[in-house]
Amino acid sequence: MRGYGTMQIRSPELDQRLNCALRIKRGEAMQLTGSVFFGITAFDALIRADSVFLYSPLEKRLYVGANSPANLQRITGLSASFADLLDAFLGLPRIDTNAAKLYKVATGEGKVAFFLKNGALDEVVEINPETETIESLRALDASGKTVGAILFKSFERLSPNLRPLPKEIELVAYDYPNDSSYVARQLLLRYDERELNPDDFRFTFEPSKRAKAYRIEQFQMRLRR
Repeated sequence: MRGYGTMQIRSPELDQRLNCALRIKRGEAMQLTGSVFFGITAFDALIRADSVFLYSPLEKRLYVGANSPANLQRITGLSASFADLLDAFLGLPRIDTNAAKLYKVATGEGKVAFFLKNGALDEVVEINPETETIESLRALDASGKTVGAILFKSFERLSPNLRPLPKEIELVAYDYPNDSSYVARQLLLRYDERELNPDDFRFTFEPSKRAKAYRIEQFQMRLRR
């Protein structure tokens, strides 16, 4: 997939809105390019199954590291697995339909919610049966608190042969420092246009050869207004 839109990152460390271009090949890699005023590139990131690269052209710095939830959080503000992140940005989440994990089904307000056990977490999948679309995924800890959520909104059909895909995608991760408070890290993505399976698809990640390399653990998010 190749797409263009806007991205809003909100967290205690960062609050920033960017124009963005995305290139995703499911199961292989994702390139995410963010730009600010007058199309100036703020960052260019390439996320592969085994590694993460983040290029800052204004600083001529190239950050390199292993693909891990911690390193993905340094880039996006969210801790997620590689596969889940790519599927979320595509708007095509993969759901484990193993009946042995399903322990509850609930209905209400025109939606159907499926509750599944997934190791130490419970997963809640909310589906709109009329449109046959997944509208949200939530992960709950043992105490029932939501530790992560993905919301899908404003569906559109890009092809008569494909199911509708969301134009708006919201990813949220929650931390609970204590029983009475929480910290939310949120990424909102809105597609203005996108193309599935383009013939001329390729990744365009080409950092300057003069860029100085750093470990991605040294990357610090900076607030820009």
